[in-house]
Amino acid sequence: MTEALVIMAKEPRPGLVKTRLVPRLTQEQASAFYAAMLEDVLSQTTKEHTTRSTFVAFHPLTARPWFVARTNPPLRSIPQRGPDLGTRLAKVFDDIAMEGYTRMVVRNSDSPDLPVETLEAAFATLASSDVVLCPDSGGGYGVVGLNRPCPELFTSVEMSTESVLARTLELTRRLGLRASLLDPVPDIDTSEDLDRLVRTITESDPRSRRRIPATVAMLEELGLLDRIA
Repeated sequence: MTEALVIMAKEPRPGLVKTRLVPRLTQEQASAFYAAMLEDVLSQTTKEHTTRSTFVAFHPLTARPWFVARTNPPLRSIPQRGPDLGTRLAKVFDDIAMEGYTRMVVRNSDSPDLPVETLEAAFATLASSDVVLCPDSGGGYGVVGLNRPCPELFTSVEMSTESVLARTLELTRRLGLRASLLDPVPDIDTSEDLDRLVRTITESDPRSRRRIPATVAMLEELGLLDRIA
């Protein structure tokens, strides 16, 4: 296999994940909600990407037992390395490329309703582009694909800001890289994002709802979604 899909994930620990959903949710509820989204993303990856190698890159390093207990081959757990997100992203691409992969796509873990077609398009687009990006709602991106490591894309841009995508695209131009943008990624960071997800689930067909069963069940448990027969 020459294609690898990597999920960037954190241990669902109160105070570590989905803190922008507080105070609408408590820290414990936000952590449980993230755990449900991650469960769906891991399940989708195993079922929908059988023709390529799949990884979950976990953070922090002490989370190894938690992730190892929840992943089975062919999905592999690997650590994120580095003091900040940009460094960790750069090293994930380095680590995967060292194993011989030439089309590498990294996705977030808080977009349970990300269409599989978007990820397929990301891999296909790497046939003619050096960099593939899927914007998110916060000015960054939720999916990034490369044919080879390019640490500058991550270490030379301040991450987790509203200008991440714009500055990354500017950097690709300066580096002479061919960059492509795909459809936006519907990530869940804020209360408004949560409302959007609830509307999407309510309006989608049953097959779409069945694709994210853990997320749907958690929203029902939190009283944010009417139970669906």
